[in-house]
Amino acid sequence: MDTAHLCRRCQGLLALVLLLPGLGLADAAIGHHGASASAHVNIRVVVAPVVRVLENTHPTQLREGDRPGEATQRIVFQTNVRAGACVALRAGTDGLPHWAVRSVGGDPVSIEPQGDGYRLCSRGPGVHTWRLEHRFDPAAAGPWPLRTELTLL
Repeated sequence: MDTAHLCRRCQGLLALVLLLPGLGLADAAIGHHGASASAHVNIRVVVAPVVRVLENTHPTQLREGDRPGEATQRIVFQTNVRAGACVALRAGTDGLPHWAVRSVGGDPVSIEPQGDGYRLCSRGPGVHTWRLEHRFDPAAAGPWPLRTELTLL
């Protein structure tokens, strides 16, 4: 049996199936009995919360000099969390007496004392840049005494 003859037989069978009234109306009969052919689909996309530090610059040493006990820190971080994110600045293991921090530029930031340090927060997603001024006890000369920890709101 050659290929052309086989194709003609297949075409004939296809035409016969399509012309049979019962098979041709099967789909139409299902849709006319009140059941809907549409469906409702709920799709939920969950994006994981992200916060990451892009920059955290500060002096490596607190030195005695023109302005003993003063240092500037720049923190840049990015978050996709609608509520925003916070940074906890904590004193090193030995503690740090007489330490204060204030914002001297950059994006708005709330600063609250918390335990052995401060909690600094920005609202909303995006890239946040803070410029902070620290005032330490002049006797705190030595390695940078603060730890930085990120948290989500």
